[in-house]
Amino acid sequence: MNYFGAVLVASGVGFFALPLSAATCGSGVTTATTSATHHTVSHSSPVSLSTNAFTTRITGRLSSGPDVFDVTVNTLGAPPDDPAVQSAMDQAKQAINAAAGHTVAITGPTLLSSASQSTSTTLTNVTGRTSSVNSFLTVGPAELCVGEIGEVPIPPTAPILAPCSPTASQCSLTGGARNVNTNTHTLIDVYTTLNMTGILTTSRYELVGQGSPPSPAVVVPIVLSSAGLNGAFFTSELALSNRGTANASITYAYTAAFGGSSGTASDTLAAGRQKIVPDVITYLRDLGIPAGDFGNRGGTLRITFSGLSSSDAGAATVRTTTAVAEGRAGLAYPGLAASRLLSAPVTLCGLRQNATDRSNVAVINAGGPTEGEIMLRLTVVSGDPANPQALALPDVPLSPGGFSQISGILSSNGLALANGYVRIERISGSAPFFAYAVINDQANSDGSFVEPVPANAPLPIAGMTLPVIVETSTFSSEAVLTNFSASPRTLNFTYVSSALPGGSASFTLALLPKEQQILPFFVQLLRDRRVIPGSPGATFAGALFITDATGDLRGVSIGARTSSAGGGGRYGLFYSAVPSGSEATTSAWLYGLQQNSENRTNLALVNVGSTDSSADVFHIDLYDGATGLSAGSTDVMVPARGFAQVNTILAVYAPGVANGYAHITRTSGSNPFVAYAVVNDGAQPGQRSGDGAFVSASVPSP
Repeated sequence: MNYFGAVLVASGVGFFALPLSAATCGSGVTTATTSATHHTVSHSSPVSLSTNAFTTRITGRLSSGPDVFDVTVNTLGAPPDDPAVQSAMDQAKQAINAAAGHTVAITGPTLLSSASQSTSTTLTNVTGRTSSVNSFLTVGPAELCVGEIGEVPIPPTAPILAPCSPTASQCSLTGGARNVNTNTHTLIDVYTTLNMTGILTTSRYELVGQGSPPSPAVVVPIVLSSAGLNGAFFTSELALSNRGTANASITYAYTAAFGGSSGTASDTLAAGRQKIVPDVITYLRDLGIPAGDFGNRGGTLRITFSGLSSSDAGAATVRTTTAVAEGRAGLAYPGLAASRLLSAPVTLCGLRQNATDRSNVAVINAGGPTEGEIMLRLTVVSGDPANPQALALPDVPLSPGGFSQISGILSSNGLALANGYVRIERISGSAPFFAYAVINDQANSDGSFVEPVPANAPLPIAGMTLPVIVETSTFSSEAVLTNFSASPRTLNFTYVSSALPGGSASFTLALLPKEQQILPFFVQLLRDRRVIPGSPGATFAGALFITDATGDLRGVSIGARTSSAGGGGRYGLFYSAVPSGSEATTSAWLYGLQQNSENRTNLALVNVGSTDSSADVFHIDLYDGATGLSAGSTDVMVPARGFAQVNTILAVYAPGVANGYAHITRTSGSNPFVAYAVVNDGAQPGQRSGDGAFVSASVPSP
């Protein structure tokens, strides 16, 4: 335990003393200081203080399940009256309701245990500093923390210096002073020993919700068999994965949005297997769901897994594509676990409507059958400061599983915007929702899937990592910078690529309030603005790291679209920057990998470099989806802030595997990382359309 303040005491030969003064740290913790100086000799002297402290464990669970919440709070105030304890209990209730999938009756908090014990701790090497100018002598300031139970060894050898953690209080100690009419005094370091005694009370409270945790489910925003503009016809392919060690039973609940009818069906998936379903609508119809035999059909799909060896062992990945002259083009998106569904407002950024691109926005009610209707409000905002507009569209009511799309949203409802973004908020109902956008190429109908970003993120965002910015003879990246806050922002960028002199380039870009900048051919733009030298020719590929002067990037979105020319337009994919704290730290999974006559898969890794300058080493295990067996592996070292891509990973390291998934484990290094895959049309580079579908990693919850 280390609830402590600090006491500074000094003595020396020929000294004279200052009056005793006191400072209060935290709640009921008082320290005293006294000092003397004349010579530069100092000694330590013990001083004692006493206080009471509390460590409170709060757990929450459903009545027939394991704990879904377990937090220990250290306070100076007695539970359950302390605000930090009350906040933790509120969080436990939210976790119980989330685990149940709906609001349940909760009993408690019930006190399961409580014990108190006397404690005594000696802190050594506590350092303060005295300084004097002429006849004025001041001891301190010595800024230390109180309220940090269990965060240093017992007994600790030194206090934790300010700034303090959110659960601690800062103590600033300053000694007394008086006019002593002597010569100028020298600077003296003062070392003290602090003895602390007190009563530590350890308690545990439990909250219990009524019911059992539901079987894990994922929600697929849309599956299609439907015509689009310019002769396109979209179908959805499903990769259904069970990476666990137990066979799973599957229930599909399809809610028709147009064409056909809703229904449910059962399926199975053996342990370790991954099933690729080329046409989901046809598959569901063959299982007995009346999805329709012809015409435009589409709807949302809830996939429930029963019997998994762990709640996160099941996954679904969808790729929706259309035939093009060279092969196929389209986009990928995940089946959404409960943790990825939405309740707070979000923003969809990077939208545009012009001669080359159009943007659609879709929203769904992601709640279960009993969770009721919701009402969503969509507000379209111009990204052009010279043409400021914001228009709330007619509210969208959605029943459970309901889907609605606004095509060409920037030119709908009387709008005529070339550049904009959309805010989505739930204004009634309690069921979760989801929203996404698709940017379609006007010539070839290739789509890029745009995920939502929180409109009001709950925690500060210190930085972001955009996984890759590319310039090659074939591919180039467009950057999308959105400031949906009401304040101007100046963003700091560092682009890291081995093609750059010195390996990196740093620059700043300013955004006005509500401004969105869409910057095509971004590497060339950096040349034009003299950020980087030279002319095109080298291969540029590397991550872009973003911060700003405030230290908090809430209200800002960064994304990129990487594409190549084809089909009369461009084939590409969209991805967003990963906020700090959302990266993988130990492991990640990638599903839906393919290597066959029509597809190949590349896997990429970024070492974020936010902890230190060390390299990360990753072990990649590849599994055959057809057998569930390990099929190969490789190791990749990535330097801090480095980028690495493994091309045609199944062909090289798991030959013969047509359908697989990957487990990535950081085996050395301490930096967080970002992992993703791209499923490309064409067995080898240069074949078919080459269009890529971006597959983000599944990161285990901490």
